Amino acid sequence: MKNFYTTLIAIALFFGANAQQVNQLLASNNIADAKSWSQKRMPLTGDTVVIPSTAVYTIKEDVDFSKQDIYVKVEGKVTLDKATIKLSNNSELVLTSKTASINATSGKGNSIIFVGGAEKYKGSQGLEVGPAYINKNVSTFTEFTPTTLPVKFIGFSVARATTGSMVKWATSEEINASHYDVERSEDGTNWKKIAAVFAIGNSTNVNSYSYTDRSSVNRIAYFRIRQVDIDGRFTYTAVKTITTANTAAAQVSISSTTGNFVLIQLAQQISTPVQVRIITMNGQVVSQQEFKQTGSQIILPKGAAASGAYIVSLTGGSNLNVSKQVML
Repeated sequence: MKNFYTTLIAIALFFGANAQQVNQLLASNNIADAKSWSQKRMPLTGDTVVIPSTAVYTIKEDVDFSKQDIYVKVEGKVTLDKATIKLSNNSELVLTSKTASINATSGKGNSIIFVGGAEKYKGSQGLEVGPAYINKNVSTFTEFTPTTLPVKFIGFSVARATTGSMVKWATSEEINASHYDVERSEDGTNWKKIAAVFAIGNSTNVNSYSYTDRSSVNRIAYFRIRQVDIDGRFTYTAVKTITTANTAAAQVSISSTTGNFVLIQLAQQISTPVQVRIITMNGQVVSQQEFKQTGSQIILPKGAAASGAYIVSLTGGSNLNVSKQVML
């Protein structure tokens, strides 16, 4: 029986907005040569390393990636010829399908894959085919069944901190999870990945993650988490919104009415145009209107918005930037 909530493991591996990239092996004649990689450099921490299905790769030289936290996707056939591969303790190697494999030729005893210094594959084991993975949590290649719901979220929050915006989330179960993309939007519509955090991968414990966004300067910011599994499939969390403390926010009341309207009341007259958006919790804008003569009250039709929770965003002038959650 699965044992939930037995322990709390905090993982916080942070990468910059541009750190995580796909770096594909193009030629196997020298895997230690930067020219053999699609990014024209050796893999760096946060990279998704892809060994594609287009050819059979024979690796003859030792490879040391023990200082880089990477996610390795083997889609084709890899043969180790008296070669060792060293991965860091936080890295993972996945044989993505039944056509993906790891094998060894001559000198099988000298063909080894390490994760965090621990031996996970030895050439004498012979052929290993997917879907299977190795990481710090398993002793050898472990089979898995692809799933469309690899993660159960039990919490997601955003809060202001002295160093920036603190984004936290937690899971109660992870099945073949790869990583989490932290995404931010300044308008609730256009999203940008600002960080990638490795997932535990496979766990029935409660796992806690966090990331501090120090780059956002807007008074309002929207956040969501994109969870990606080892097959490349992904799901999104709901959207969380955060605003800085300002007098404009304190002086604006946003509420739904008994009819099909949103009532916005301001403590003072607004002479400049105001943009009002109704946004779903998944970040989709369902209504957007500009009010050129606002006064101190706005009555906004909710339009096509179905009943449920929404974010109502109010922007205008040089200092009006307010967002609040409303039930419609």
